[in-house]
Amino acid sequence: MEEKKLVQNKSNEKTIIKEKKQKEKFSFLSFLQKIGKSLVYPIAVLPAAALALRIGDAISGAGDMYSGIWWFGWIIETPGAIIFDNLAMIFGVGVAFGLAKDHRGEAALVGLIGYLGLVALVQNEHSLTSLIYDNVLTKDGYSQLLYYVTEVTNPDGTTTIYATWLLNLGVFGGIAMGILAAWLYNKFSDIQLPKALGFFSGRRFVPMVMLLATLLFSFLMAIIWPWFQLALVELAYGLLYIPWLGGGVYIAINRLLIPTGLHQVLNVFFWFQMPITWEGNQIFIQDTTGTFVPMFGDINAFLESGSNVVIAIPEIGVVANSDIAYDINTGTEIPDRTAFTYLQEANVGAFQVGFFPIMMFGLPAVGLAIASQADKEYRKSVYAFMITAAAVSFLTGITEPLEFSFMFVSPLLYLAYALLSGVVGAITIATGASFGFGFSAGAIDFGLSVPNSLNLSHGISSYANGWGGFINVLLIGIIVFPIYYLMSILIIKKFNLATPGRGGNISGIIELGEDEKNGINSKDDKYFKMTIETIKLVGKDNITDIDNCITRLRLSVKDNSNLKKEDAIKIGYTGLISPGTKSLQFIIGPESEIIAKNMKEIFDNWENYQDYFKYYDDKVKEK
Repeated sequence: MEEKKLVQNKSNEKTIIKEKKQKEKFSFLSFLQKIGKSLVYPIAVLPAAALALRIGDAISGAGDMYSGIWWFGWIIETPGAIIFDNLAMIFGVGVAFGLAKDHRGEAALVGLIGYLGLVALVQNEHSLTSLIYDNVLTKDGYSQLLYYVTEVTNPDGTTTIYATWLLNLGVFGGIAMGILAAWLYNKFSDIQLPKALGFFSGRRFVPMVMLLATLLFSFLMAIIWPWFQLALVELAYGLLYIPWLGGGVYIAINRLLIPTGLHQVLNVFFWFQMPITWEGNQIFIQDTTGTFVPMFGDINAFLESGSNVVIAIPEIGVVANSDIAYDINTGTEIPDRTAFTYLQEANVGAFQVGFFPIMMFGLPAVGLAIASQADKEYRKSVYAFMITAAAVSFLTGITEPLEFSFMFVSPLLYLAYALLSGVVGAITIATGASFGFGFSAGAIDFGLSVPNSLNLSHGISSYANGWGGFINVLLIGIIVFPIYYLMSILIIKKFNLATPGRGGNISGIIELGEDEKNGINSKDDKYFKMTIETIKLVGKDNITDIDNCITRLRLSVKDNSNLKKEDAIKIGYTGLISPGTKSLQFIIGPESEIIAKNMKEIFDNWENYQDYFKYYDDKVKEK
């Protein structure tokens, strides 16, 4: 009997440990979800910055330097360039603000303080990293962890050592300090000190703690980051060595991560952090102050590929601009080479161009295929939704409203879509086309990318007239449209999938149409009703935090175990995700901001809205 109890106790202990580990896992996933959400804030400034950068660069490139046209373009271009030159700082401020419990400006300020301290202590030359690694992996007296070192033999037989400071924390440094700032703010912003120190109580206490935390974190980063950056350089070179393979794998993983929201974390590395290399050598770019700095991130590299670009590759002794390339060792011109030649051969745009055929043609085809297979009585409503969502995807590259309409009801179809997208992306990259975006891979960004794409295609034999890349992307899109369409129909029919409007799946797509028939024609009324119904579904006392991103209403809750996706769809959402046990994400599209705003207003003035709950209850009874 005692043995039986002992076995039972051990079994219970194992169960408890297993449940504890599962909770910890979910907590970490929830934390990553919050980071992904907070990245929306800094990313939101990029479309306008990219637009200014591209338009201004195109205008200034049309005139001689310092001419009236050049100055006009420079004035437009510079505000956008400043954003991209200071992305890490913007990410630090944005993430701190986004993760702070009350989204106050003090958290953003603390994030800025922390980032500036980290740069001064770790990233700048002659900082803590120099103190630690000056004599590690040295070449000609310089640490290769911190410098690119090149030894050049001059014509007179003497040698010159070129050592260029390499260390750059990139947007990772900004994100890390933003997270640290938000954590400290959430923990200490309500602290109360003795009366003698009362002035420093509450939010005023956080900057002091942040200064100490920055110092400690900087020591840690000074030890770890140089090695991590060395690994990043090798990883980037490996991926770009076979760009179509690396880019294709990235696109497939990107699509598969959409349901979790963690694709934002992945994107940050490839778009803003990845070192840009030519034949294994770091490319440096001249910034607005005239200083050469390492080029990081595929988006940055593509947007910098304008008519006034100046780059350097210190390891091989090359400096190049838009018109000419020089060997700095001999002072002679390198024939048939410009900055664009090196950037094209560095596969700039490889982690962006593959998305254009998918978002402009592939995904809309999936949406139309789903509509074509809807039951006859619902087909019109499904077509109305899918055509709108497809147009949004085509023009802007915002895909979540369409993807979330089928990814959970038809995971097999979504898996096929993601894998096919990886293949399509790889094929697009393999053509050598160079296109990029400031926001997402829609038609608007595609059109804005043309000038930079033409620059990068200059002098490449496969683009005799410079328009080859443009034509290739469109041709691939046109070709894959029927492939996505027929593949979707085949899978839906073969496995009898209950896609929207089919097989009893009366989703929010149809519900919206029914609401209009019942007299709820005002958008404000419709979304206010959705807000009320959402609160009733989740439970007022169950909700602990309200937020939103571009396409999702994000709620922190005490318990999400009783919530079902079908209930969310009945209200009017296109999907529901439950990451962890204390988080909910309702998928709807850009209208998520309206519902979040309504919900915050109701919670702040709860007593004033009781009649609205009764009103909608009565409406349901009348039906």
